[in-house]
Amino acid sequence: MKRVQTSVVRPTHDDCLTCQGRSAGSICDSHNGKTTYKGFDKQCVCNCMPENDVNNRLRSCLACMTEAGVDDFKAHLDCYAAAGVGDLGQIIGVGNEICWHCPQCAVAWPANFICTCANSAGPPHDPWDIPLGG
Repeated sequence: MKRVQTSVVRPTHDDCLTCQGRSAGSICDSHNGKTTYKGFDKQCVCNCMPENDVNNRLRSCLACMTEAGVDDFKAHLDCYAAAGVGDLGQIIGVGNEICWHCPQCAVAWPANFICTCANSAGPPHDPWDIPLGG
């Protein structure tokens, strides 16, 4: 019996930048629950973040980048830019939103430390703007 090899067509980096914003669900399965980025469980964050245009664009692009085998740092940098989250203040804002809505996704350093600091003063804010002592 002759074996027929089938190849899986993986998306490319550039394909991912044009992914349409998709909501949570099967798109998040690409992370498999076994991967983290900066201490955040990627599948947990993908499923947990609120549904909105920016989050859905990030969710789609980052899941696609995982499927394409793109390095996490490059994937995050490029997907944030593609979703219109380009400056540091906006990126910190999304990070704070993750800490506020999905603290259970901070499973290792530095995420658990950052979320502890960010959530100590209530709703999302700059975690480095916390007064230290009085």
